[in-house]
Amino acid sequence: MKKPLLPILLLITKFWTSLLFIRDRHCCSTILLLMLTLLTSQCEKSVPPPILTPITNIGINNFSCEVDGDIFVAYDVYFIFSRRKIRIKYYPDHGILNISGNQIDSEGNTIQSLSFSVRNVFGEKTYPLYSARHFPTYSRLDTNKTNQLTILKFDLKSRIVSGLFEMSLIDSDSLTYDIRSGRFDVKF
Repeated sequence: MKKPLLPILLLITKFWTSLLFIRDRHCCSTILLLMLTLLTSQCEKSVPPPILTPITNIGINNFSCEVDGDIFVAYDVYFIFSRRKIRIKYYPDHGILNISGNQIDSEGNTIQSLSFSVRNVFGEKTYPLYSARHFPTYSRLDTNKTNQLTILKFDLKSRIVSGLFEMSLIDSDSLTYDIRSGRFDVKF
């Protein structure tokens, strides 16, 4: 059962002020330890649901979208030999832009990944997607639906690219995955 945090904080404040007047350090530390134990045992810990990253164009390295209504945010909790949660590669001679967002667990395994490619990217406008993949479903672009990338910022000098994307993917069992509200803002 979740208890309100405000009364607990008021209680801690009241005890803390009374601790200032206690001269016995052993008693003071015991009371403080008891209050800390009560505070941590009374609260339920819950993980907030993921939210879409904001639409920005300053190179803050974010990538998120909705996959069939579920929020996908690229993240990496693999700290020892860090892998990048967002990968981007731009080939200026051909204008090919490859972007991928990955969710990687604490053991370095990819939980989910979304990648796509666009051709002839030389500025800020809307482009049709050339190819896309979603892991673990091993899906590909559904060519009967809208699949596009809108570049909001394309700055080769600052090496920042940001944009919005949407696509529909289809797997080998003909199941469709709708990717909507996609956004990214990365330095490359």
